[in-house]
Amino acid sequence: QRLKDIDAELPYYIKQRTKADVNNTEELTIRSLGNKYKAHVPQKSPKMAYNVGRGLSSPIFQIDEGPFQSNISISLPAALAAGTALRDKAASMGEPYGTILTTTAGKKDDRDGKYVFNFISEAAEWSERFFDCKNIEELIVMVRKHSRNGRLRINATFNHKQLGKSDEWLKKAIEEAAVVGEDADRDFFNVWTSGTMSS
Repeated sequence: QRLKDIDAELPYYIKQRTKADVNNTEELTIRSLGNKYKAHVPQKSPKMAYNVGRGLSSPIFQIDEGPFQSNISISLPAALAAGTALRDKAASMGEPYGTILTTTAGKKDDRDGKYVFNFISEAAEWSERFFDCKNIEELIVMVRKHSRNGRLRINATFNHKQLGKSDEWLKKAIEEAAVVGEDADRDFFNVWTSGTMSS
């Protein structure tokens, strides 16, 4: 819906979508540009989660709110494996590719939250020093050096001030969301909590 809303705001003279393009709850296309955005919902059944993951082959893959998705530890590896050939092809052609996880903090003692927390924790923390690299090869070396286990991942976690919001905005947002305690810690302070699901 967010993508549809953005498209609706575009002036008519730059719109690329036509009536021939797909526009439903799971897929959006702009065939003239060769673009397709396909969404899938989490599955509670492990077998269905694996099948959904295998059906998600794409050079660019985004998971939103992974800690709150059932069986993310099954779907994500299956999806990333399914997209290997397309990412290789995109890389060889100089086209964009990669995996993006966007999320608020979750619970470390929840199965799905723990999986995403560990995934993010293994990444190199975002640093403006990345901009100082001479080329992509030097950037890759730097990211691998600063991540656990030498993984090519970056954790870019930002607080409200880094995103251009004031303390007053944060206070108002917390008040309007009617959250307190650990819910506020997760949703507004990027604090991954634990201790509430098990002794």
